[in-house]
Amino acid sequence: MPKVVAEGKPTLFFSTYAKDKEWRVKEKFTAIIESCLQDLEDHYTYSPIRMPNIVGELEEVDVAFSKIDKPEDIFQFIQVRDRNQTEGRPWVQQILGQQKTLGIDSSIAVSTKSFSKNALNLASEFNIKLRLLHPESDNEIRKWFSPGYIGMHRPVSKIEKSSLLVDLDTKIIELRADRNRVTENNILVKMEEKNTFGIISLNRVFNADVIRNKEHSNKLFENIPHDLNFHKATIAVEYKAPRLFVKLKNGENVGPGENSIRPIRGIVFFVYASNKALEAPIKHRFKYLDPVNGSLLAQMIVGEIKIENEVNFISLVRHSCDEDFCKIGGAFFQ
Repeated sequence: MPKVVAEGKPTLFFSTYAKDKEWRVKEKFTAIIESCLQDLEDHYTYSPIRMPNIVGELEEVDVAFSKIDKPEDIFQFIQVRDRNQTEGRPWVQQILGQQKTLGIDSSIAVSTKSFSKNALNLASEFNIKLRLLHPESDNEIRKWFSPGYIGMHRPVSKIEKSSLLVDLDTKIIELRADRNRVTENNILVKMEEKNTFGIISLNRVFNADVIRNKEHSNKLFENIPHDLNFHKATIAVEYKAPRLFVKLKNGENVGPGENSIRPIRGIVFFVYASNKALEAPIKHRFKYLDPVNGSLLAQMIVGEIKIENEVNFISLVRHSCDEDFCKIGGAFFQ
């Protein structure tokens, strides 16, 4: 069986104010599945979210979607009920009322049990989509994913020390960042106003120019074993056009009257890095159904693992299947 690799997108936002309510995980599972099913790639997913209604009061919905170019403009919302009972016409009427008060004409109602015939009829009349989130059997999941765990690659790094290569016009000098305060050394960046600079930390430079730079990040971690240990590694970043600067003290290779703010031409980071190879045992298996025709819309598996004493979830969603292939989505979240 081929290896399944899922790369999450940074457009999924889970609020933390309701984190203590364990039943919220069903809402998050639904949010991930529906996010995968959206035809649009340029959308944000929120769960839960409080939105102002027509009288200005905040009203909460379990999941909502908006366009990236208009993040405040919600175009669809979802309500989820995790109850051991059939959902009837009153809940669908309640969602219809929310559509009107929120000014949103597209909604989805998800039940972990079932819908009554009256609920199905009312939803059909007003074009409300109904969905079922039910447990899936291990045998059905093993048809496309056989391991009992989901593997996670979670690279972690810590700056141990660094060297700044500073341009003095006639030569390049090396400044070694203080080992004990390596993440606090001040780096200057030009601001919009002429001759003004902002101060950022060396740690922020590392995050922006190494961790968030795919080429540099891959180079840093490519020779690190996939285990739980930290290993010494080195990565150098060259700046051909001056973008970062450092202010030198008088007598520190600059004399009185000379420009003390000099461009950085390169930074060498000496770090401890780890390619943490973690295995999250699969704890949840779901199928996502259309209650009207019984068609299978998606399947989800969710693994759980503790990291720093917090339960973390990692999920894979198999969806949009045809005769030739299926799409795979996923998310890592708390």
